[in-house]
Amino acid sequence: SAQVAVVVDAMAQPVRMAYRHLLRAIQQHVTSSTGNGLWKEYAKEQFRRNAGEKDGRKVQELVQLAEEYATLVEDVHAHKELLFSYNIGVERNQRDMMEKTARRVGLELPKQDT
Repeated sequence: SAQVAVVVDAMAQPVRMAYRHLLRAIQQHVTSSTGNGLWKEYAKEQFRRNAGEKDGRKVQELVQLAEEYATLVEDVHAHKELLFSYNIGVERNQRDMMEKTARRVGLELPKQDT
């Protein structure tokens, strides 16, 4: 019984850190850009569902999963920003992409009569 309490106490800090990291990543890179809190609520629900887990190995696996997902969210955002900065295939409007590329090398696209 005392040994279980020590394991639970030892795992509390990494669980809190992973939870905060995950929620922060989702808030910054998913919820704030989409306005949809569904992913944040799902993450909270998963942590609540596993809150009573006593098996230290299972808790470690869940913490690792949360950390990996938070890192994935951050890295996907960074990758997307990098693609936007180089005008690579993610521009919503082809004309805007061409204009940005032309401006980068000191040129300007001809004006179109509409």
